[in-house]
Parts: sequence; C-alpha cells; structure tokens
Amino acid sequence: MKNTSPLLSLIATALLIPSLTASDAPILIDLGSGAGKAEGNYNLINGDGLTGRDAIKKILTSYPLVDEKGSPAGTLVVKSDDLVNWGEAESDACWTGSKPAALAGIPASATDDGFYIRCRHGITPTMSFAFSGLPAFQEYSVVFYSARGALGIGVTKLSVVLGKGNGASISSSFENSSEVGTFTAQSTSKGYLTLDYTVPLRGKSSLGALNFISLTPISGTSSVAVPSSISDPSVGALLSLGDATVILKK
Repeated sequence: MKNTSPLLSLIATALLIPSLTASDAPILIDLGSGAGKAEGNYNLINGDGLTGRDAIKKILTSYPLVDEKGSPAGTLVVKSDDLVNWGEAESDACWTGSKPAALAGIPASATDDGFYIRCRHGITPTMSFAFSGLPAFQEYSVVFYSARGALGIGVTKLSVVLGKGNGASISSSFENSSEVGTFTAQSTSKGYLTLDYTVPLRGKSSLGALNFISLTPISGTSSVAVPSSISDPSVGALLSLGDATVILKK
C-alpha cells in the first residue's frame, strides 16, 4: 500500500466501514398474495393477483430486500421464460393446516399462500431468483417451504445456478405439514447468488408450489473485495489501495 497522510487514511476508513458490515439477520421472503403479507420485515414477492403473461410482466422486476432487522440486504430479481404457467394460489388452494416444526415462529401469513408453477406438454419451465448486493463469499443456510391445499402433487426443487451449493427438493406440496427443503449456498466474489425454482415432470405434467424462502447467514467469515482506489471529491484526493481482500470475522 502506498504511503498516505493521516487525513486520507481516516477518510478511507470512514468510507470502507459501511461496506464491510455483514449482517447475521436472515432474509425472509413471503411469496404469494399481497393480501396475505406477513407482518414485520418480510419481503413480499407477488403478482397482484394476475396470471399468465400479465403476471410474468409484473413479477419481472427488481425488489429491494431487507433483513429481519429491517436493514438493507441487497436486491432480488425474479425471472422466468414465456413457457412458465404460474400464478398466485387461490384461497381454496392455500394450505392452512399444520406446518413443519422447522417453521416454528414463522407466521401463517407467510406460509399459507404461495406461487404455483405448472409443467405441461413435457416441458419443465424455470423461475429464477437472482440475488445481488450480498456480502462476497457469504454462506447461507437456505430454507424453503411449499404447500397447497389442492393438486399440489409435484416435486418442488430449488437449485443453485450462480454461486456454490447443491439445492434441495420437497417431495410433494399437497397438504405439506412435515417437509421443508434445506441446503447451504454461498454467494460469488461479487455478491451474487441465483436459485432456480423448478417442478420436475411426473409423466408429461406436474404442479408444485413455493410459499416461503429464508436465507440465514452462517457464522464464520465472509470476504469483501476492496476496490483498488477510492475517490473523495470533497478533498479532491485519490487514495490507491492496490488489490486487497478483507476477511470479516464475526
């Protein structure tokens, strides 16, 4: 690192500290109807009751995320292709029965309703959840839940397609009172993590659901890449830091 004045070192420290904060609070995602949004710092992803292409257009947007404490936690973009047949579960298709023990403390408003996704004509469509703005190389314990009160016979699968991790499956969404999917995932060096949501075919069609997702940071270390230079217009100075990686210890 080049020699710098005490003033510039102080400026650099002040600029760096906010970007190196890795939260230990989970990111909680409530999928489904806006009428059933969970209270508290849950991130609602819904289609405003729309279906088909209109719903796809609505959901293909960028959602700013907060963690359980209400602090900014990156951004989520939900993506799909035109082959996806999906929508919000109607009230008579929501599962209001008992939930898995692993979801103790999660309100029913976050787990009763959700999205359905349907495979038809031998084609398995995909819906992607692309996270950005996460701490670099952060490991998360991912938990997801799927349930329907009607016709939820399909396997619901989440797979890691950008980042590290294998994903997991729930064998059936129909009146699911016992099963959640759990796996570990790690963000990339630039803080990206993408999860694909699919319903593998059973014969030529299948129907599944996705109601709730949580990403809980795993205690340990996360690595945040420091930019090679920092410019502070207020003092007209450029501080060269070189290429460095800072390891955050929790």
